Amino acid sequence: MNNPDLLNGLVIGVVIGACMLVIKLVDFMLGKYGNGRARNGNGHDRAFAEVAQRLAGVDMQKLVTQTDTMFMMHAKTDADGVPVWYVRRSLENVIHELANSVNGNTQLIREQGNMLQQQSNLFRELVQELREMRLAPPGR
Repeated sequence: MNNPDLLNGLVIGVVIGACMLVIKLVDFMLGKYGNGRARNGNGHDRAFAEVAQRLAGVDMQKLVTQTDTMFMMHAKTDADGVPVWYVRRSLENVIHELANSVNGNTQLIREQGNMLQQQSNLFRELVQELREMRLAPPGR
């Protein structure tokens, strides 16, 4: 379903179908199927007439173009197939920088651990030499 003409036709068909449904709904609400008044006749006629008037002023070509533009914006994907609409490039860059920072910190912690291990070994050797010096006879 990568054919843009097919997708455009589908979008246009959905928009036209939705508009026809709204027109039928307004037509029904205005009471065209009865005595010219809404079924309950309690003053909602004016509100329904306002809705019909608003719909009459809708530029269908503009609506189709806007719907098509919105569809195309949502259909764009990055190299991994993730919709671009949902992932901001700046967020992606910050996540990569954060991952690099975590990796750098991990390397530093390993180096610190190695240094602490070396210092521990040096202290053990020093303690051992001090014990040997204490146990050795004077004048040695």
